Amino acid sequence: SINVTSGGSGYTSVPTVSSTDSGTPAGHTAGSFTATLTNGSIPTGYSGITINNGGKDYNVPVLTIAAPTAITFDGSDDEVAGTGIVNISGNTIKLTNAQQAALPVGSQVTYSSGGQQSIGGLASGTTYFIKTSTGGRVSLSATNGGAVINISGVGAGTNHSFTGQTATATATKTDGQLESVTIVEPEVIIKRFPTILSRCQ
Repeated sequence: SINVTSGGSGYTSVPTVSSTDSGTPAGHTAGSFTATLTNGSIPTGYSGITINNGGKDYNVPVLTIAAPTAITFDGSDDEVAGTGIVNISGNTIKLTNAQQAALPVGSQVTYSSGGQQSIGGLASGTTYFIKTSTGGRVSLSATNGGAVINISGVGAGTNHSFTGQTATATATKTDGQLESVTIVEPEVIIKRFPTILSRCQ
């Protein structure tokens, strides 16, 4: 079975899920898996990843979920009268609708200025939380549920980005496979033969 312990954040497409074997001896046949997404995250628990093929001969199975792709935007584009990206007065950053949908309120993201001047109020390499997420725009807070960060100016360069958190999961094997094994009670057929009596003359 597979238990998603952290659903991650900021996934705009379904991530790949791969497996390795950290045990000794190794030599397993890898299974195949498919993740599902809800609002940019994989549902936690046992429903977020489907086991297509459980593989075989796992000793200590380890799952790896691919990191979310960075959500990029032009951090130098000042939004004026609805045109642009960085809204200084509203403290928001405009994204595509698909990108914004992958970052619901409470999502954790790491901001990057792409090696250029950061947007005023933000620091490249710092982790923030999505405070508001609506209408193709997001705002940020320093802590989950904290105050909206004041954006004081645009940055430089067109390659600014938000990168979500990578999802994690644990795997439990059953007879070397990452799936449940159902043991079916074998059918027992009892044949009754007629009793033959003989009489001695």
